[in-house]
Amino acid sequence: MNMEKLFYFLGAHKTMLLFAITGAALVSLFWAFFIFNKRQNIPDQSLPFPTAYPSAQKPSPSQVPFQAVETSPQNNEKNVYPGEIEVSIFTNVYIQSNKSFILEFSPPLPYYFKITNTFPAKQVIAKIYGGLQTNTTYTAVLKDSFGKTVYSWNFTTSITPAQSSSSLQVDKEKAYLEKYYPLVDYTPYKTGSFDIVYKTKSTLEVKMKISDREKVKQEVIDWIKSHGVDPTTHSINYINSF
Repeated sequence: MNMEKLFYFLGAHKTMLLFAITGAALVSLFWAFFIFNKRQNIPDQSLPFPTAYPSAQKPSPSQVPFQAVETSPQNNEKNVYPGEIEVSIFTNVYIQSNKSFILEFSPPLPYYFKITNTFPAKQVIAKIYGGLQTNTTYTAVLKDSFGKTVYSWNFTTSITPAQSSSSLQVDKEKAYLEKYYPLVDYTPYKTGSFDIVYKTKSTLEVKMKISDREKVKQEVIDWIKSHGVDPTTHSINYINSF
């Protein structure tokens, strides 16, 4: 009898233990399912790239394209003097440098033009060197730095020929001096060691006053470099005068 009670007691506890384990397992499964389902509804925060892109930003004032508001000569102007005139374009915003635009003429100019004003500015001034052809319609085109046309206009020169092109001649003479006589404003030059003068184009003559030839050479080279000129662009003749 005692043995039967013992077995009955053990069997009852075994059944209760199984129910307890089963209940715990069910509770664990419920919470696991709940957490999993919760995570499925949370947006993925680990995407390496955004799924939407912000709208394009507005350009800053410095990026706003410029426009021509006035020109000289004016559009379709007739009887324009065919000499060394200035062609001007006035703009709505400041142009930062001469690299911010392109100016073209058609047909091609007989010689060339130069931009003469400084920047930043609300205008572009082109000096025509050598003048224009008479009785000719020119088309001027102003473009931005990307080659996109900003403004185009035309003007027609008069039949009367222009006077002599003094600016062109001055410009040619200046270019000649800068190329062959870049030190002309500083010569003749004298020191205790030497005298230096131009003998002919790109040729200097040095009269040495001391016997140390290498010392004189170095002083001459240093003097030429001090004026921003490359000594190799000149021939230098050394003459003893001591």
